[in-house]
Amino acid sequence: MSGYKCTLEGNSELVKALQHGQKLIEAEKVVAKHTILLAKKMKEECPVDTGFLRNSIVFDIADVLRGEVTPTADYAAYVNYGTRYMSANEFVGRAFNYQKVQFLADLRRLVA
Repeated sequence: MSGYKCTLEGNSELVKALQHGQKLIEAEKVVAKHTILLAKKMKEECPVDTGFLRNSIVFDIADVLRGEVTPTADYAAYVNYGTRYMSANEFVGRAFNYQKVQFLADLRRLVA
């Protein structure tokens, strides 16, 4: 399920600014923290009928500065974007937009 992505322009400059001492380690912790919080918020926002969709939300902290949160249920996109028979319940977007603000604020504190 795509459509929501948080990218930072000037990644090389960000990494250079963070490479001084503990800042890169702190940035890794920020990414891990907000990946977990995004998964938690997405589960809170997720509509629950049987609980399968909520339980299908998984996260992965893949690389040094990368984390992913994914609902793996086959029908997650239909719930999120809606169909012609049911309206959208954008639980992914609500959780993403909520967490994005906090994530960017934490990164700004590291490079300031």
